[in-house]
Amino acid sequence: IPRVQYCVDSDPSILENPFSARALSLNGDTALIETMRGCKNRCNYCYYGKNHSKLRLFSDTSIKGFFAWAQDAQVKEIYLMDPAIDQRPDLPFFLEQLTLYNEGHIPLHAELSAESITSPLALSLKKAGLKSVEIGLQSLTPAALKSACRPFNRVRFLEGVRALQDQDIEIRTGLILGLPDDSLDGFRASMEFAMQAGISSAAEVYLLSVLPGTQFQEKARTFGIEHLPLPPYTVTLARGWAHEDFALAQDAMEEFLGRSLYKVILPCFTPPESTPKNLKCWCRLDELADASFALTSSFTLYIDEGELRSSNLIQKAADHFRHDNSHGMVQIVIGSQRRIDEEAIAMSDMFFDPGHYQERVHIHDQDPQGRFSVRVFQLSRDPGIIRSLMDGDDFCEPIYHISKNAMPDKRLLSEWGPILAAHPEAYTKWERLINGEYSGSSEMRIVLPDELG
Repeated sequence: IPRVQYCVDSDPSILENPFSARALSLNGDTALIETMRGCKNRCNYCYYGKNHSKLRLFSDTSIKGFFAWAQDAQVKEIYLMDPAIDQRPDLPFFLEQLTLYNEGHIPLHAELSAESITSPLALSLKKAGLKSVEIGLQSLTPAALKSACRPFNRVRFLEGVRALQDQDIEIRTGLILGLPDDSLDGFRASMEFAMQAGISSAAEVYLLSVLPGTQFQEKARTFGIEHLPLPPYTVTLARGWAHEDFALAQDAMEEFLGRSLYKVILPCFTPPESTPKNLKCWCRLDELADASFALTSSFTLYIDEGELRSSNLIQKAADHFRHDNSHGMVQIVIGSQRRIDEEAIAMSDMFFDPGHYQERVHIHDQDPQGRFSVRVFQLSRDPGIIRSLMDGDDFCEPIYHISKNAMPDKRLLSEWGPILAAHPEAYTKWERLINGEYSGSSEMRIVLPDELG
């Protein structure tokens, strides 16, 4: 095992990169590197720089060794984790060195301030391998920026954006929802500005997290802030905002981004995945005695209509799962050809934990089920049931079960775009019809095992 040095507040130039030091193995295609620590900005919402305004640089030897390792490891992307790469006092020289070290032209991603970018600097970033950058807009509202202690120069920001765009460097920007002294109208104006600047396609919107150690957390009462006491410390009220504004703002966000903010975790009926990052498993109700949930991040329980009366067994399953894994998510799939709203609510109540992390993450989200750590789905072959469930605010989320023995309902596929579930043979048989008629996302297709197909 490689010897790993621990550094709290000393010079990070004594540290090796954990990847090139073989202390970490690559998981995925992206490798991470720090080239500096600290941040000159003192934004009241941020703890990225750990309240260190002094910049501390990693050694050139460490950075060069990392890029040599990345080349040998065939890394697909490198993420520079520096709070703001443009704050480096040696930035032009540093970019020249990156150009030399990055011989394989591995795409790089970094965070920076758009106001600091000139056309020559954008060209240097491009030569060094920068494929994308993140520029934090956060808000356009002057009062909110002042409360956040966030510098912003509109003219220089737009000039930096144009310089990056001229070099075909992808721009990702962030907006914060819930800053003190912002408002619903101000938030909408910020989204409109991002759209007009041509940086909305890769925009991310974040609910303000009132993080420990930040000024917003330490002086929450001064800023009229109320927030969750546990992670992710989401803001629930702030000066300039009413409680109902957050739900309205999230509706505006979805329209702005052109997508739903909440991505439903679909049931998974494939064999368990062995990676600790995304371990999934499923079982039928009669298989619960042999099921293990200790490492499960997402568990699918299938229940036949005839088993709905087995409430004691289902309650034992819920207790078993929560005991083994209090942070896991549950998808309950009920196979039925009739409406089962009351039974579905009862099943959900057994597994529901109001203190679950996912419930805190989605505290402002509007949803018929009103819960996110446990979701109930109804699997049905009846197009009428699927339509009725999709047409109203019913509790169950419908899944259209496609059989290889009966042609799928074309109108249902084209006009409603429901979640689909089918055995691979059924998908193959009706492939042309589904691809031609289906209006839903390709991600909303579930593969069923033999016993359910």
